[in-house]
Amino acid sequence: MQFTPEPAYAAGQETTEPGQLVLLGLDPQQIEAWTGAAQVLGMRCAIALSFDECAAYALGVGPTVYVSTEPCFHPRMVSRAETAFRRTAVIVLSDNPGRPPSWQLIAWDVLPCASTRDSLISPLTVARAEAQRRLAECLLVEDVRRRQAALCDNEQRVLEAICAGRLNKQIASDQGVSVRTVEQRRRRVFEKMGVESAVPLAAKMAVVESLEQQVNHARHALPATPPSVPSPSPPKPKLPPGLFQGGATMASGVTV
Repeated sequence: MQFTPEPAYAAGQETTEPGQLVLLGLDPQQIEAWTGAAQVLGMRCAIALSFDECAAYALGVGPTVYVSTEPCFHPRMVSRAETAFRRTAVIVLSDNPGRPPSWQLIAWDVLPCASTRDSLISPLTVARAEAQRRLAECLLVEDVRRRQAALCDNEQRVLEAICAGRLNKQIASDQGVSVRTVEQRRRRVFEKMGVESAVPLAAKMAVVESLEQQVNHARHALPATPPSVPSPSPPKPKLPPGLFQGGATMASGVTV
């Protein structure tokens, strides 16, 4: 039996969540094109002024797509890829995608700097679905680890034995307890972990461990960032009418 996180979104699949689009360091023409595409999709749109503000948007409940220009990407942002930004889809605007800069480690897609609203609707739709998939995976990991933290030591040992494919009699022999005791602990494990049997429990734990291994692999691939390197301030754009900057500001006319 294969366990699939819910909700599960295949790449490119449409999602019913409107989501949000966060822009950093774009010029007025780029802002107009991207916010126009977001309005067509019913997405909220915000103009961020810093990397910290970008990271704060990732704590939202819906899928988040970040769009930023290549000069705004910095090792400081890349070093945070395994935390806030791993639950989002990051799009980089660059006319030189052939170079191997550090931001390629977290960029999900690279698009040319100059694009029209209509040409951005399709890639933004796919990026939103990808962001929803990543968010669902992160929420799954957080939920499973939170449930697991509520297990006592004996229940944790039973959980590990179940995932290793051990039967009740084998677990009882391994841990020096009766089969009845194992059965009681097993029921409590199922209840606390939100499953009804051993098969979905083992499958869920395998999925979570696989997702965490992917995150650890990405973390080790990130370049070291000297703490003395300052974070550059992106240029403050002149916004078209109906847009504001900072905080929870949304594009005018966009359905929330």
